[in-house]
Amino acid sequence: MHLNLRGCELRDLGEYDSATCLFRAALELGRKSRLGMRMAAAYQNLGTVYTERASGSRGSEYTADLDSAIACYDSAARIYSDSGKHTQMVSVMTEKAIAYLSHPEYQERADSLFRLARSEAEKRGTALDIGTILFHQAQLHAGTAAEARDLVGLRSAVALLDTAIIFIKKAGDMQFAGSAEMMAEDWRQAIVSIAVKEE
Repeated sequence: MHLNLRGCELRDLGEYDSATCLFRAALELGRKSRLGMRMAAAYQNLGTVYTERASGSRGSEYTADLDSAIACYDSAARIYSDSGKHTQMVSVMTEKAIAYLSHPEYQERADSLFRLARSEAEKRGTALDIGTILFHQAQLHAGTAAEARDLVGLRSAVALLDTAIIFIKKAGDMQFAGSAEMMAEDWRQAIVSIAVKEE
């Protein structure tokens, strides 16, 4: 657990190589000690490192990092599924969808995973799970709509984000809710700006 936590701290600082070493050490220790949940957490954390690296890379590096992220998420999902840990499955599906989110050619796959994660979260997840999924799904829809200057799509994305905010507030994460509210306000201003230009 300590290795996973320290790895997350380093990942959040952008020290991906050091974080990867710690997550791999956690994975090996979990394997030796037969601690399935720790192994799954290490795989999931490794997936987040590769996802973050993929978001800043291009070409073959992007493909390699994305493939590594998906492989890690799939390994974590297998462990959680075999152990009946459905709540953790929601988290893995969401993170897998986020991995696909940053590249246009995978937008449909991301949306499909968000829908699946949301369906699972509504059955077994928390308010924060649902809010997080809706938040990212709204980003996906807003990005697509903004590129197409699609006012209806943008308004739909804002409505999705407003719903996310309700769930995030219900979960008590006011900082996350505040960030989402600022994003929603930016999108509303974008809608007004596009509407004015089209008149």
